[in-house]
Amino acid sequence: MNIQQLIDLFTQRYNGLQPQFLVKAPGRVNLIGEHIDYMGYGVLPFALEQSCFMLFAIDGNDIQIQHADDQQFKQFNLSVNPKEQYNEIQNYVKYVLAGYRAGIQYGNANQGIKMLISGNVPFSSGLSSSSSLVVASSLMSLQVSGKTQQDIDRQQFVDQIIKFEREAGTACGGMDQTISVFGQEGSALYIEFDPLRLTQVNLPKGYSFIIANSLTESTKLETLGKHYNKRVVECRIGIKLIELTLNLGTNFKTMKQLQDYLQLSLESMEELCKFIPKGEIDLEQLEYLHLPVLLADIPYFELVLNQNKSVNPYNRLVHVVKEAQRVIKFKNICDSKISDDAKAILLGQLMNQSQKSCKDLYECSSENIDTLTSLCIKNGALGSRLTGAGWGGCTVSLVKEADAKNFKNKIIEFFYNHIENQDHIFSTQPSQGASIIKL
Repeated sequence: MNIQQLIDLFTQRYNGLQPQFLVKAPGRVNLIGEHIDYMGYGVLPFALEQSCFMLFAIDGNDIQIQHADDQQFKQFNLSVNPKEQYNEIQNYVKYVLAGYRAGIQYGNANQGIKMLISGNVPFSSGLSSSSSLVVASSLMSLQVSGKTQQDIDRQQFVDQIIKFEREAGTACGGMDQTISVFGQEGSALYIEFDPLRLTQVNLPKGYSFIIANSLTESTKLETLGKHYNKRVVECRIGIKLIELTLNLGTNFKTMKQLQDYLQLSLESMEELCKFIPKGEIDLEQLEYLHLPVLLADIPYFELVLNQNKSVNPYNRLVHVVKEAQRVIKFKNICDSKISDDAKAILLGQLMNQSQKSCKDLYECSSENIDTLTSLCIKNGALGSRLTGAGWGGCTVSLVKEADAKNFKNKIIEFFYNHIENQDHIFSTQPSQGASIIKL
């Protein structure tokens, strides 16, 4: 559905009312650096051309939320000062509410709003469809508050977006929101945290990054206790076990904070993981850590403790420190003077190592992703890995541009059984970050 069709649909849904603004907030693909942003380490994504779109008009006395796909996403109304708790509303509206709360921190948004949401970021695909919706909603409420991105400190704004999306349920680290706001056309970004630092990274010329959907949905909110938030809990437990062994008397939330405190290299942090027992540890054996106190700031940590009998902090933190090393190597290769072909070979190797680690150590891959990445390698990809939280969603593969068409045809044949769908497999380019247009 193009923008004019969306405008027409808005006018139809709202009885002739014309939309006043269009918000565009891109999804993202993370090239490397999975599940390490919430441990304080840098990541390397770029903003997608595929985006969340939000049309809205300031009108009425309440907030009316409609989605272009009204079969899957039902209409919802909120008051202009929402009192609803996140657990009382539908999932997609949680993200709208999170963004709304982030934007109204900057002014008085005590006005009615009518909005229509659409987009072409595949849903539950690991391409940040949820965070792009949060970002779109935050720009909407910022505008309603009488402000623009030029009027505010955008880094503080992103911090607010992250804060309210975390309250919606996912213990996210900040990559998705940051790249959706700060994305740069034509280049990836190396994003470091605490403090936020952004470095442009130019990718090798003559190569494409091709996204392929594993056809397994990656639904963060529905699986917090078993998947995403469980990994955050496991990492936090691992950090505490290291702190106790070293008798530090500290309570760091991220591995990077611990590293900075000890003034150690990433390689040395890998050595520190030996202080964590290998394999699964029964939660009953960890009662001495006072887990409800240790984990209190992690959203829905109670779900994790209630839905699991054991954790594996050793494997999780070994992945984290090795993956953080791979991100730095990836950036350094992109910045180096070697040929683009040589760069691509080395980058592909790092992507494959990342996928193996996500599968074996972080256990966030899936059967379909394992099948798909193997097929991609067999059919010409130099590297292929899951992107996003995992447990489904999409893969990203590095392919020579001259081979891209044939590569996609092969994947359509062998994985999608000859069913061609532009949402299933597509090439994309680094895109500009979120924007708002007055219509």
